[in-house]
Amino acid sequence: MLASCGEPDNWQGWVYPDRSNLLVDIPIGKFDTLEECRDAALAKLEEAKLYDEGEPIEGDYECGLNCEPSGYGGNICEETMR
Repeated sequence: MLASCGEPDNWQGWVYPDRSNLLVDIPIGKFDTLEECRDAALAKLEEAKLYDEGEPIEGDYECGLNCEPSGYGGNICEETMR
């Protein structure tokens, strides 16, 4: 688990165009709250026609809390949520 060292929590989001291949992602930015991250992820999926009426068609998303680069091309987050 990462220590945030007194800094405010932040959420980072990713959209996966193909939910069966989580190696291909689109970073969507950093957010102050999980809800902001979710809203941005769903909007991006809907914009790309990968999400319809609250249900994933092909894509998916993930929001991570206080993420840091892992050094291996990914990120390590305190927790991840949908």
